[in-house]
Amino acid sequence: MGVTFGLNGQPQVGTARLDGAVQGFAMGRLGGFVGARRRVYIGGAGLLAGAGVTANDKLALQMQAVLLDLEYAHPVGRAKRVEIVGGGFLVGARETLRIRAEAQRPICAAHSSSALVSQRGGAGAGGRVGLHVLLGARKNHEIGVRLSTAILGFGQGTAAAGCEPPFSQLDVPRARWLVLVDSGYSFRF
Repeated sequence: MGVTFGLNGQPQVGTARLDGAVQGFAMGRLGGFVGARRRVYIGGAGLLAGAGVTANDKLALQMQAVLLDLEYAHPVGRAKRVEIVGGGFLVGARETLRIRAEAQRPICAAHSSSALVSQRGGAGAGGRVGLHVLLGARKNHEIGVRLSTAILGFGQGTAAAGCEPPFSQLDVPRARWLVLVDSGYSFRF
């Protein structure tokens, strides 16, 4: 069980009319170790990501995701308190475009009364490498840092009747590459 914080970068996302090429995120992880040596981790995670504000008139690109993780940890050193980690994950994601206080609502916004302009679902897969340091007498406290990369694909998105979805109007690609860097704490039972 753990919590991590990090940044994700999406090089294919333009920044002229929206914030979201770089997003900060918080992720909660829950899973367990299996096998005779307890080196294989199977678990899941929930991720919430949002962009910082560069201009109040820009739309904000946000993402919510659920991940299914599989990792292998290789301990190093005599005390085996450091682990080199490699693994992969599957992702189910939801992406939203939202207006900010000073932004004008796009004509093709699917929702006319809330801050939500458009939303779309997607999925993908990725891999990661990382480094964990185990603390405590029973090695049940983990401080870790991970570098992940993923390919995600999304649907067209919602729009007002007869309109092209706002994601297309803003040139937000339906398929793209993400790079994620995170650091956090996990408690091991």
